[in-house]
Amino acid sequence: MNLIFRLRLWVFLIPLPLSACNPMIGMYTHIGGELQSGEFNYPSSNPTPQHLITIEIAAPATVDIQLRAVYLTDGRMTCRSTPTFIAGSVEGATFPSAVSIPVALRNVSNVRNGTLIVDAFEPGKCDWQFGYLEAILIKGSLVSLPNIVVRGRDGWNTKYQQTAYANSLATPVALRCDFRGLEQDGKNVRSNACALPNPDRPKREQYLSPETSVVRLEVEDVGMRTRSQ
Repeated sequence: MNLIFRLRLWVFLIPLPLSACNPMIGMYTHIGGELQSGEFNYPSSNPTPQHLITIEIAAPATVDIQLRAVYLTDGRMTCRSTPTFIAGSVEGATFPSAVSIPVALRNVSNVRNGTLIVDAFEPGKCDWQFGYLEAILIKGSLVSLPNIVVRGRDGWNTKYQQTAYANSLATPVALRCDFRGLEQDGKNVRSNACALPNPDRPKREQYLSPETSVVRLEVEDVGMRTRSQ
């Protein structure tokens, strides 16, 4: 019997947006707090971006994928925001301010391609930088929690372990998904359909490095494979 590892987040009184949490982010879940255009500290767009990364995705045609690039401040006290809802922290806690923009995808020879603009914003006084790229996978009416597939910074100045494997451009990021478990989710419950362990292909994230030019993501739908066997 297949083991399905599911993350459940129960939220009462307020709806849970897709960007609410990711099992790879850590112990805190915060909702809201993203800066909107025109707000104080909102970053200025970079008119001449230089660091562009091609995202190549191989996935079943039945699985829709949305990409969202999240940009973060350096976390200094004047560059933080208070989320609408927090789980795992105290009320009123602040987090590094964030801004997100969608990454458009196009189909080219059965492969979905997109362009991630790493330096989409000017650093400014809050030192805005690319934080992470998250993928939201959708199958029909079933929507999985986001999965971080590319990491840059986390706003806490964490130094990610840079390894040849994690930075390898030849080894794709692999997500193993089973959407059948999401059918049991209640109104205020969201699960990650793509948190299944994949011992043969354990790379779930690409760590950003100056040499990164292409990131390849491969998605497997275990439920579809089971039905076809």
